Amino acid sequence: MPPFTPSSVPNVRSPRFRLPADRVLNWHPDGPHVTAFNNALSVFFPVGENFFIDSVRAHARVVVPGTPLAEQVAAFCKQEAFHSREHELYNDALRPYLPVAATEGLLGVVLGFFKRVSWALCLSGTVGLEHMTSTLGATLVMDAPHTEGVEPHFEALWKWHALEECEHKAVRCCFRKCGCARRPRQAFLYPHRTPHTLPAGGVRRI
Repeated sequence: MPPFTPSSVPNVRSPRFRLPADRVLNWHPDGPHVTAFNNALSVFFPVGENFFIDSVRAHARVVVPGTPLAEQVAAFCKQEAFHSREHELYNDALRPYLPVAATEGLLGVVLGFFKRVSWALCLSGTVGLEHMTSTLGATLVMDAPHTEGVEPHFEALWKWHALEECEHKAVRCCFRKCGCARRPRQAFLYPHRTPHTLPAGGVRRI
């Protein structure tokens, strides 16, 4: 795979994995604890991915239409939407065993609070969380032992998600470099201030 640069547009894919529900608790050969850890991550993804999309779209006014950054943002949102769709189906198989609805409701309340406080803070959180998920994704993509013996449908889903997290990491980097997202401490201390952006790379002053 060629190196991904901030000027590249993420490749939007729309796969369907059709995970076997009877394997949802034992799809990883390293044991139920590894399966449980990844299943727990999946529970958080649909609400989290939609939060990321909302945080990026809230700053869409600073993106000049027709620029590479505009294409990157559109592709980022589409990738995240497909992640949310597939993990919703994944989580449907987990509902008999985990409090999926309660967890999603609590997470929605927490993220809704941050939306009411500051979209700059939301975008800063998105930048940080996307960095974490892309780091985890890179580990999964590059370290073959992590997926040896994994049930093929679950392996395909996690590799797809991991790859795209690595791809659209560049988009949040563009936002960060252009000043759309404050450092988390700054965003927390100054939620009332509108961030200024640099008139370069497809971004305009607001």
